[in-house]
Amino acid sequence: MEINKNLIVIKENNEADKFSLLNELCNLLYQNHRILSKEKFYEIIKSRENDMSTGFGYGLAIPHGRSEEVKSLDFAIMLIKNGVEYNSIDGKPVKIIFLVAIPSDEGKLYQTKLSKISSFFRDRNNRDQIFNVKNKDELIKKMDSNIYKFYKKIKKWAGNSAVSPIKKQACMGCFMKINDKTYADAIKGEEIITCPHCGRVLYIETEIGRASCRER
Repeated sequence: MEINKNLIVIKENNEADKFSLLNELCNLLYQNHRILSKEKFYEIIKSRENDMSTGFGYGLAIPHGRSEEVKSLDFAIMLIKNGVEYNSIDGKPVKIIFLVAIPSDEGKLYQTKLSKISSFFRDRNNRDQIFNVKNKDELIKKMDSNIYKFYKKIKKWAGNSAVSPIKKQACMGCFMKINDKTYADAIKGEEIITCPHCGRVLYIETEIGRASCRER
């Protein structure tokens, strides 16, 4: 998942609500031939957002949808300088949206890549750098270099993994038990679920997943 300049929008003074912005990002994916139907994919994103906000806090939102309308794993980015009300978990406006399009046959390993983004924005200095960029080129440069550097630190701290399997309803990264709702959501595999204790992205380990990890 490389950052594509054509899939970036920067808004200086936004007055639209979050659903209008999400619709705009879906249209951007459609115009750049990343999805087959803007309307169908937007309905998936809208329905998920109505069920539960994808505002992770720290000014970040990662709305995502799995669909047959998606050609290949990709994402569009919108930077909103003045923020938008998003019903985030911390109650603060969102300043950057990563809209992720996931093919219906995509496995769960994409969560590893998304964990780079969520972990990166937990750091205030990183957030300040991104929120204050002046153009698309600067955004790409800072995201490419800073997320990679930050992810290396996270991997070192997390024992070479920013994702962790769940066993016996416990995160195997920090060995803390997770609550019933988080566990149930991880089993569904429809959301990006993070450990409430250590912040790692959680997943239910399968035979395929274990084989993939051994191959790496």
